[in-house]
Amino acid sequence: MQTNVEEDYIEWKGWNLSAFGKYSNEERIQFAAEVRRVGTTLDRQARVLEIGFGNGSFAGWIRQFTDHYVGIESNPALVDRANAAGIEAYASIAKFDAIAGGRTFDLIAAFDVVEHMALNDFVAELQVWRMHLSGRGRILIRIPSGDSPFSGRLMYGDITHKTLLATTALQQIASLAGLKLVATYPPALPVFGLGPLKAVERTIVAVARKAITFLVNATFYGNRHGVVTSNLIAIFKPQGALD
Repeated sequence: MQTNVEEDYIEWKGWNLSAFGKYSNEERIQFAAEVRRVGTTLDRQARVLEIGFGNGSFAGWIRQFTDHYVGIESNPALVDRANAAGIEAYASIAKFDAIAGGRTFDLIAAFDVVEHMALNDFVAELQVWRMHLSGRGRILIRIPSGDSPFSGRLMYGDITHKTLLATTALQQIASLAGLKLVATYPPALPVFGLGPLKAVERTIVAVARKAITFLVNATFYGNRHGVVTSNLIAIFKPQGALD
């Protein structure tokens, strides 16, 4: 039975049943950019697994391109929504090996999920995910950036968040899980495709972010790489995997 906590979280997030699997034009552009940057080739045979699919915006977008999407979610009401929409979806309490059923995946994605995990649980999950990557498979996560002095509002604006990670911590975690951290970088910031006024606004924001990133990293971190936006994207691949 769905608990009050699960019901309250869906309501707090504003995840209406009628909006399940839908995505905005901005999300469409963002998803396309992130998948392109990770290097996953999208075709009907591409195998994609999403951890914590929420109200299904990424699922709705990516299922236009592949017949092999699988979703895992901790909230049973959202699993029910996905199944009702014809999506292969499972509760996260199920055994991962049973869900995979011998399959490997070209992309395992987790948007805004890892911050909800305890650190040891995340390392253990990464080890399992690694075992189910295809030869050129990649893991993509989006999390609050532990590199950034601006991530506090995002990280601590949800009482279910547990873990904040910086790039150097992700490198350590990758090694523990038998993975290599390929890159960390800011989430895509769509400039074009949202109208001329938005393009001007986003261009100004993009320039300002680059300047602030340079100043913060040069002033406080000795010019070492750090993702100063409130969120970061991290990409992992198995150690020794092909580029």
